[in-house]
Amino acid sequence: MEPEIKRVRVNSPSEIVPEVDVEAEEVEVDVRKLAKQLEKSVNNNLKLRAKHADQPENFVDSEVDLDECILNLSALAASPQLFPELIRLGTVDTVIGLLAHENNDICSDTVNLLNDLLSQGEEAEEEGLVLQLAETFLKSNCPAALASCLSRFGEDEDGTRSVYNALSVFENLLEMKPEISEELMKLSKLRQFLINGVKKDQPHSSIKQYCAELLAMLTQNDDACKKLILSDGGVDTILECIGDMRKRDPESEDERETILDLFNILCSAMFIDENKTLLYKAEGIQLMLILLPRKKWLRSQCLKLIDFSINGRKDGCKIFIDAGGLGVVFSFLMKVKGKESTTMEESLLSIIVEVLRRTDGPDFERAVWKLEENSYEKLWRVTAILAQAAVDLQPYGDLEYSERLDNGLYRAQLAAKCIALVCTKETNKPIAGEMLKEVSLELNDVRTNLEELISNIDDEEEAKSEKEFTENLIEAVR
Repeated sequence: MEPEIKRVRVNSPSEIVPEVDVEAEEVEVDVRKLAKQLEKSVNNNLKLRAKHADQPENFVDSEVDLDECILNLSALAASPQLFPELIRLGTVDTVIGLLAHENNDICSDTVNLLNDLLSQGEEAEEEGLVLQLAETFLKSNCPAALASCLSRFGEDEDGTRSVYNALSVFENLLEMKPEISEELMKLSKLRQFLINGVKKDQPHSSIKQYCAELLAMLTQNDDACKKLILSDGGVDTILECIGDMRKRDPESEDERETILDLFNILCSAMFIDENKTLLYKAEGIQLMLILLPRKKWLRSQCLKLIDFSINGRKDGCKIFIDAGGLGVVFSFLMKVKGKESTTMEESLLSIIVEVLRRTDGPDFERAVWKLEENSYEKLWRVTAILAQAAVDLQPYGDLEYSERLDNGLYRAQLAAKCIALVCTKETNKPIAGEMLKEVSLELNDVRTNLEELISNIDDEEEAKSEKEFTENLIEAVR
């Protein structure tokens, strides 16, 4: 068993490093002194450990000295202008090497030091210096060494602080170098730690929240991360944690944020087709349909995930229909209101359009019938959304296409698609035309929206099917 180190804390950076206004030459002398002390202490500790491997009492004093050197270096964090000299001296490699030290106290203080050093640099010049340090961390294989440390720390206050600081290092590295996302996600020890950290049976804590935040950052940054995130049981773990909300509400705002981060992870992951299959197997669509009527605060997230998961997938639409999704979605279409109504209307319309587009035979007829039942009340609702979107768009007529999409055009296009799809059943075309007249519109307005959409679809090969689909819709409302 490793001896516990009696810590010697530094009260102030000025005890070790002179104030910033001291001559640079004097400052560098002090940096070199600290670096030299660390190297000497590391070498002495290695020598004594090798000589007295089974007699900890003979090397414990050297570990107290080594720990004190690490704590002394943390005083440099307040002076980023010293980082280049720290890098030049090779001290960064030495510090990162200490992450593998057998003594957990030394490993813990090393993690805290790395976090202190990266958490500085508010001014532009300082940010450049911290970035330089971050790049040195990466060259010294800091992420892999840090990932190997995560399982070493206990659940007491010191252990929790060290884990939190380790995750903070990863976050800082990601913010400065987002291109390392795939490299980090491929570290199996880190990936499993983050996934295990959000498990349902883990009580909510700052660590659980941090794990969810980091996973969300990683999946947003990189497609390779999206592929990896749901592997190794990740989809089940995330859905189980979300599913825990069926019978209760979050106990705090932090827990609420964690659940929202988990939804963001799943939604990002749906841009990879294989992940949709994993979600289907884990019955993720069914879970969303259960949560929708029960949890008002999660409705937008549930609809968004369903929307993303069935996009382009006939099998996903089939699962959605068989799970009773049509009744749930059309019910919400009729009653959605409030500050989230626009976002929810877009998700609802997108789901309906995708189902109408990807299904045929009895499933298509079921979906169309939902729009026809009760004197076409759902089609009336879609028509009203198109009319409102047209009103919302009026002040933005001179804006770029992308800006108009954000101000009502996207909603108008979805409503137009929905109406056109219903009109592929010939008997519905005159009925839709009469409904549009009631809101001062006509089928020509549906065509106009679709024609603008088609004129802005890329000519790339992958957009060909979208173009053909939209052309067919235009023909349906001629």
